Amino acid sequence: MAIRPARVSDYRNAVALYQLLNPKAKCSVGSFRSFLDRRNQYVFLAEDETGQVLGLIEWVVWPEVPAFPYPVCFIQNVIVCPDHRRQGVGTALLNHTSKWAQERGIRILHAQTDKEGNEAGQSFYSRNGFEAKSLGMYRML
Repeated sequence: MAIRPARVSDYRNAVALYQLLNPKAKCSVGSFRSFLDRRNQYVFLAEDETGQVLGLIEWVVWPEVPAFPYPVCFIQNVIVCPDHRRQGVGTALLNHTSKWAQERGIRILHAQTDKEGNEAGQSFYSRNGFEAKSLGMYRML
C-alpha cells in the first residue's frame, strides 16, 4: 500500500469516498483544486499496487490554538472503501499523518468525532491510541 498526497486528477475517487459519508457530497473539479491548494489543509490517499484508491485522510494544521501551546493536527476525515475496512488502511493513513506531523514539530493529533452514534469511529480511534476528551479524541505524539 502506498500513501501519497491527493492530486486534482484524483477528483472522482475523492468525491466517491466523501459520498460514503454524505451521499449528497459533490463539488466541481475547480472547487476540489481550490480545496487541495488551501494553506495548512491536506488530503492524502492510500492506494494498492495497482493504483486503486482504498481510502483517504484529510487534516488541517492549526499553528496556533488557544487551548494548546503548540500546533495541532486536526483530523477531519478518515474514509476507507467498504471492501477494504478492517484491513489496516485507516491505521496506515493515521500512522502516515502522525509521522508527517511529528516531522514538522506537531505534538498532538485531534480527531473530532461524535461521542454518541459513532461507535465505529470511537473504536477505530481508540484502537489507534487516541483517548476520549471533552472536545473529541486526542493522541499525543
